[in-house]
Amino acid sequence: DEDDPELDEMMEFFKFSHNRSNKYDGTAQFRLKYKDGKEKWRSVRVHPEKGITVFEGNPPDGKVSCKISMERDVFFEVYLGKVHPRSAIMGGKCYVHSFAFREVSNMANSFDVSTQKWIDFYAWRDATKAAKLEPLPLTTIEQPQLLFQQQLQPSDQPLEPSSLTNINIDSFN
Repeated sequence: DEDDPELDEMMEFFKFSHNRSNKYDGTAQFRLKYKDGKEKWRSVRVHPEKGITVFEGNPPDGKVSCKISMERDVFFEVYLGKVHPRSAIMGGKCYVHSFAFREVSNMANSFDVSTQKWIDFYAWRDATKAAKLEPLPLTTIEQPQLLFQQQLQPSDQPLEPSSLTNINIDSFN
């Protein structure tokens, strides 16, 4: 299975951008088709208190609330805001299995995909790399942006990599 760093980054962003005020509890499975004919599946479990868990393929318990099939590039166009999900569905570029449109909508509303959230994500990711912390596990993370924001709040001074050395990555699990 070939690596897809952009897909991995999107899964990290899902973990980072989870909006806990949305009480959605379920698992969406994305079946992404690549130009070479291969497919990758990612199951994104959303829980209002436990956060986000991402599985390659099916989740271990097999519970999936909705399945969405599309080309990999369409997936990114939708989640980067270049194509409205409704247009992708109506245009035949995205297929929602079992007509679970409300489930897909509720799941999508569980994330803050605003420009500011992307800026915060990249700042957090870069600060994490600068502090030479281990990358986040593919499975579960508990709101890393809150910890990052706490690092920014004590002063108006720019964030120095050395100020992040006390972050315990295990606290995110």
